[in-house]
Amino acid sequence: MPKIKDDIFQKIMERQNSNEVLLHIAESYSELRKEGSAYKTECPVCHSHALVITPGKGFNCFSCKNVAGRNAYQYLLSAQQKTSMEAIEELAHYLGIPIEYEETRVRQPKTAGKNDYWRRMLEASGLTRQDVTAKVKSEEGSGTV
Repeated sequence: MPKIKDDIFQKIMERQNSNEVLLHIAESYSELRKEGSAYKTECPVCHSHALVITPGKGFNCFSCKNVAGRNAYQYLLSAQQKTSMEAIEELAHYLGIPIEYEETRVRQPKTAGKNDYWRRMLEASGLTRQDVTAKVKSEEGSGTV
């Protein structure tokens, strides 16, 4: 999976913390009704009208209690059930920040070096794999190792 460059990720996370971003993202999914200093909308998880968004404090569903958080990123994760990468990409698009990915290297399995070592030892001994496995199997059958 590609990884977003750290400086781009940090820029997205800093800019998405504003109250306006949370309200605009939430409003893009459902209609918000202003009630006092807070906004109320339908919870996308339990479908009750108990999701309250309070600027400066965050959001919380008082019905299911499964949807709660403080910023737009957390809203996309808990309320809209997006993956972390989907949430970051949506926020970057909304904020107008172009996403840049890091170059990924293919990792060698940890056993690659060990297998190579045993292959070289087997070649140096002059034995074949069949010789070694036949010897082990015959000893296992006799009860001694």
